[in-house]
Amino acid sequence: VMGVSVENLYGTSNTDLSSLSAEKQKSLKNMVKDSYVQTTLSFEKGAAVLETKNLFSQALKDKMFFKADPSGKIINKLGTGNPKLALAMNLDMKKLQSFLNEYSPNTLTELGESMGGPAAFVLASGGDDALSQLLSGEVGIAMVGEPTPEEGISDFNFYVGLGAQGKLFAEEAKSFLSLGMARVDLDGKGLSAYSNAAYLPLPGKKLTVPSGCEVYGKKGITGFVYLDGVDLSSFEFEEEQKVILLIKYVTFEMDENGSKVYIKAKDGKENMLKQAVDVIVEELSGKITNMAI
Repeated sequence: VMGVSVENLYGTSNTDLSSLSAEKQKSLKNMVKDSYVQTTLSFEKGAAVLETKNLFSQALKDKMFFKADPSGKIINKLGTGNPKLALAMNLDMKKLQSFLNEYSPNTLTELGESMGGPAAFVLASGGDDALSQLLSGEVGIAMVGEPTPEEGISDFNFYVGLGAQGKLFAEEAKSFLSLGMARVDLDGKGLSAYSNAAYLPLPGKKLTVPSGCEVYGKKGITGFVYLDGVDLSSFEFEEEQKVILLIKYVTFEMDENGSKVYIKAKDGKENMLKQAVDVIVEELSGKITNMAI
C-alpha cells in the first residue's frame, strides 16, 4: 500500500503551474488541499490487482472530465471480430477544455498549430466550446488480427466521435486513411475505419468482447489485452519475460475515482505472485546450470 498527498506533491512541484496568476494558484491550492491518492498492489489466487483510489476534495473531483457509459455503446461502432487488444476513451470535452483553459492556457493554441487546416481554425475561433466542436470525446480502437512477432497485431478497427464542426477536420483524415484501409466511413457523428474487409460492420453483429473484459467502453478510459488462445510459441521471450505466458488477460480502467489494472492468470488456483516467482526461478536455474564454471 502506498499513499501520496496531492497537496504536498503540488507544494513541491516545479512546473508551468507556477506561472499561473496568484488567484489561480490560490484556487488550485484550495482544490488539492486534503486530497490523496492511495495505491494498492495485491496478489490473489489466479490474479494480481494494481488499484488506485482518488481521495480527492469535492472541488478537485468536480474538475475531472471522465464520462461513464454503462451500456458500453462504443462496441457497436467498432465493426466485428474477436479483439485481442482494445482501448476506449470517453471524455467530457467541455470540462477538459475548461480545465486546460484554466491551468494550461497555451495547450489548445499549440495543439491547433500542430494540427493545422480546419482544426486549427475551429480551435482558434471556437471559444469555450472549441474542443467539443471538433470531437465528442468518444474514441475506440480494437486490434482484431492475430499477433505475429514481425508485425504485432496488424488488423484493426477504430472510431472517433465528432463534434458539430468535426466533419470538416475529418474529411482530410478520411482522404488519408482511404489509401490504406479496407473501408472508411464518415458522417456527422463520427469517423470509422477498418483495415481488413473481414471485420466490417454486419447487420445483427458487433465486436465480441472476451469474457472477463466486460468493463471495456463503460468508464472514462478502459482497455484490455486478451492472451488466452493466442499462440505465443513463436515469440522469443527471454528469462523473466516468460511470465507473460501465465497471463489469460489484463484489463485497465480509469475514472474520477481512480484506476485499476487486473491481471488474470490462466491458472486460477495458485497465488499469482508464486506463479510468477516459479517461472523466474526456473529460468534463472536453467541459466546457472548452463554456465561454464
